Amino acid sequence: MIHLHKSAKLSKQDLRNMKKYELFKKYESLILDAKSSKIEYLELNKKNPLNLDEKNKIALAELIVMIKEDALKYWKEAESLRSQHPFINEMIKLKN
Repeated sequence: MIHLHKSAKLSKQDLRNMKKYELFKKYESLILDAKSSKIEYLELNKKNPLNLDEKNKIALAELIVMIKEDALKYWKEAESLRSQHPFINEMIKLKN
């Protein structure tokens, strides 16, 4: 969220641009969370459960499922935000 001094006078266009920027930052944050969860999922998936006791095998399997669900949730939220606000596609192009 961008904070401005109370006396700052902003045009309607400035306010629209701020809103767009905030939505884009939210999109970027969701994508970063999705990528981070994906990396964590891949690392956990590499772990060899053979040398774990039964309780820890179950815990590892449950953790893997939770992390995968988190990654998918973040990705879907980001894509939903992107489909609701097409200007995000343009901002992505400008950033790259």
